[in-house]
Order: sequence, then structure tokens, then C-alpha cells
Amino acid sequence: MEAISTHSKHKSQAHKALLIPEILALVLSYLDPESLALTARVSRLWNSAAEDHLWHDLNGIAKLFRVFGPLVAGNWPGLELVPDGSGNPRRFLDLAKKVRSLNQAMRADTITVNSFNTVKSHFDTEIDCLFPGLRHFQWTTETGTERLNPQVFAFLCPTSIRTIKLTVQTWDGIKHESCINMFRTIGGVLFSSLTEFEVNFFPERYECDARGGNEIVGVISQWKNLSSLSLKEIYMAPTQVELLLRGQLPLQQLTLSVLDPPGPSLSHVSDVLAQHCSSLRRLHLYMDETERDPIEFRHLAHLLACRSLTELQIFHSCAIYIDADAVHRMGANWRDMEILNLVTTVDAIISRIPTPCCRLLDFAAAMPKLEKLGIFFSYTEIPIALEHLSHTFQRLRVLGVGPARVRRTEVPGLGQFLRAICPPGAKIACSYDSWAEPVFDTDWNWTRSRACWVEVQQMMDSGR
Repeated sequence: MEAISTHSKHKSQAHKALLIPEILALVLSYLDPESLALTARVSRLWNSAAEDHLWHDLNGIAKLFRVFGPLVAGNWPGLELVPDGSGNPRRFLDLAKKVRSLNQAMRADTITVNSFNTVKSHFDTEIDCLFPGLRHFQWTTETGTERLNPQVFAFLCPTSIRTIKLTVQTWDGIKHESCINMFRTIGGVLFSSLTEFEVNFFPERYECDARGGNEIVGVISQWKNLSSLSLKEIYMAPTQVELLLRGQLPLQQLTLSVLDPPGPSLSHVSDVLAQHCSSLRRLHLYMDETERDPIEFRHLAHLLACRSLTELQIFHSCAIYIDADAVHRMGANWRDMEILNLVTTVDAIISRIPTPCCRLLDFAAAMPKLEKLGIFFSYTEIPIALEHLSHTFQRLRVLGVGPARVRRTEVPGLGQFLRAICPPGAKIACSYDSWAEPVFDTDWNWTRSRACWVEVQQMMDSGR
């Protein structure tokens, strides 16, 4: 009896602070899904709080639909909702209200349009939107399907949504009408609440004609609070880009794909950006890879007016040659630059003279905050004395060299030079084609001089 009494006296209890819903929610926010699932079994209070977090991020909508009723394989593509009375529609609706982020892949348990209609008809006029609290929406779709039709999109996304990221697979090509309809669908639902919009077409790119470009610009111009816009592989003419940017959007991050000869196009777009997006912080420009004309520094000189830039990446088929004066002009305006990529992108098209290796010293002096630098350089003009270099990189983590080649006889000198100017732990990144391989991906597997670059990296790591 004494043992029992002692045990009861020391019976563990939850801290009283965890009875306060706000504090409990804060504590549970640090748990992983497995721990949250266990926590949900403790008590009714903890169950309710844990479910808020468990359903906060929904990866695949089928998980939620199975609460409503069974899903069976219907006509491809998708699963068909077939209610048989075993589900719990009311709980389904309560859980849907908890969702803040939805990520739906095209081929992962896709739900048919009829299934959404079944849910809508069950609740009749009780709900207009399935996820009233949704803030972030990521969807993989396909051209030529009804997966992103206006009815489903409006039923999923509330007008208060903040972020939309779309991946559009274009294996069968893409028609102008399909792309226009997609933007019309989105524009018909969303207005001032949207702050981030991203769409990526692959593997086939989409080239806007006059009508298509104007339609896209018209939709995007409605989103007056848009701070981040990415139109990757949706190629627009410079005049269409100008029309878009004249909408005075408060953009901080921008990704554009630009048609026509890259030199004049870049010059035009840079001028427009300087006039209308001077507060831009992150800029990615994909120049037309079908055009082989070179880009020179003068083509992007207008961007110097965007003094707030911390990241600039320009993707093109040919290398951009940078002389010492260009580096100093960039440094005078871009002192806060952290990521700069001017490297060529395709190994087969090295038609320009590479930037001399010694120019890295100028970059180290002009942009002290650089963490990633992509530049196509050659083993030339390396300083003889490396013991007392006037400038070295302080923060550089990755040096992207693209498809630059190095001979085995050049490895010792290049390795010693890079070890002298780069901080410990800095990595070399090679990319044969940066449209397919990120310029700053240090997990590279193939390039023309892979074995030599491996030796250079080993010299940098070992300090030899």
C-alpha cells in the first residue's frame, strides 16, 4: 500500500502552462509529424492542437479526400471519390479548414474533377472554397488537361491566398490557347492578395505571341502586391517585358525569360528594370538560347542603377567577358551583392575570350559580401607572388566555373591561386549545361576537365 501511495504522489502531470492553447501551439510547432501523431493521443486538448499542425501542410490532396470516403481508380488520370457512408464528410470539412499549404503533384494520387463536384454537391451552398485558410499553393499540372480548370481552381484557392507555384509539363508541346486559358483561370480568381507567383514550363518552352503576351501581362498587372514573380521558360519579347514592368509592381524578386538577340534584348530589359524596379533584390534572366550572339558588359550596364541587388544571374549560351573596369563599376553600385552568375551555359559554344583568372582579385575587392560567384575564366595572368595578396574573398562559398577547361599542367598553379584567395571550405562548381545543371551545384559529375578540377578542389581542401 505504501508503494502504491508513493507512486500516486509522484504521478507525472503536464505543466500547467501547456493548458494555455497559445503556449501549447507554440511548443507543438517544433515537433515533427511522427511526434505530433503521438501527441494527438494524449488528450482531447492536445489532439485538437496537434491536428492543427498535422494538417497545416498537406502533401497530396488524396489523404484528405479519404476522410470523406473511399477513392477508387477511375478513368486515367485520377482517383474517383465514391462515398459509401463509411466516411466522415463533416470531419473532412473541419480538417480542410486547417490547411495552410497544399502541394499536389500531377501523378501522385490525382483527384478527378468529378470528385470535387461530388464534394461541392454534398455541401450544396454551404461552402464556396474548400480551403478557406490556404495561403500557399503548389501544383504540378499538364497542358491539354482539365486539371487546372476554373471551377476546381476557384474551389481550392481562396481570394486571400499569398503564394502560387505551378509546374506545367509540356511533353506534347503547348498551344497558345492553353497557356492563355491557364492565366485566365488564375486571374479570374486571384487579385490583390497574391504576393508570390511562380510558373515553370518544361521540357518545351512557350514563346508568347503578341496576343498571348498581352493576356499574360494583363492578368499579372492585377496583382498590385506582387513582390516575387517567376516566369521561367515563358519567353516574352522585350517590349512585352516593358509593358509588364511598367505596371509598377513592388517586385523584390524577378525571373524572366527573354526572346530575340540577347545583347539588344538584355540592354532593353536592363533599362526598363532600372526605371521601374530599382528596389529589386533578386534577378534571374534567361536569354534566348537559340540566339548565339554574345553578351557584353555594356548590355547590362543599366542594371547598375538597381543598387539594392543582392543576387543577379544571367543565363545565356555565350560567355560574358568582364574587364577590370566593369568589375569596379559593378562594385561601386553592388556592394551588397551576394550571388553573381555571369558564366556561359553551354560547353559547345565557347566563342568568346574567357575572363582572365586574375580578375577574381578585382571581384574580391569590389564585392566583399560575395558568397557565390559564377564566371567563365581562363588560366591566365595569375599573380606570381601569392603570399601578400591585397584582396581575397572573405565569404565566398561556391565558385561556379561552368564548362571552363583546365589542363593538367595548369592544375598546380590554379590550385595554389584559388586556395590563396578563397576562404577555407570554398567549393568549385562545374556545369556542362546550366539549363539542366545549376551553376552553383557542387555535386557535379561530368565536365570536359572533371579530373583536373577534382585535383584543384583537393588542393584547396588540403591546403597543399
